[in-house]
Amino acid sequence: MAKNLETSLCKINYSESLEDLAQATISLLDKKIIEYNTFFDISIQEQIIVNYFDTVEEFREFIYKIRGERDSLPEYARGTYDNGMVNACVNPKF
Repeated sequence: MAKNLETSLCKINYSESLEDLAQATISLLDKKIIEYNTFFDISIQEQIIVNYFDTVEEFREFIYKIRGERDSLPEYARGTYDNGMVNACVNPKF
């Protein structure tokens, strides 16, 4: 991942080919986090972190590294929630 977008509420790390998705995600998250905080009368203090990958290999290596092992990630997996981060492999052609 070479790029990132960041606000006080969220941070999106992404491969360059996924720029449009990252822009849409950060815009949506900023609006929805404020909406949910107001609705539930809460305040989230930590940033939501999203990591978007455009290759399965890069995605898998990232997950292996943060988990410290390779066995728990099924071959079919293209997304996880690990260490408080949303992680996803996305085909940039969609």
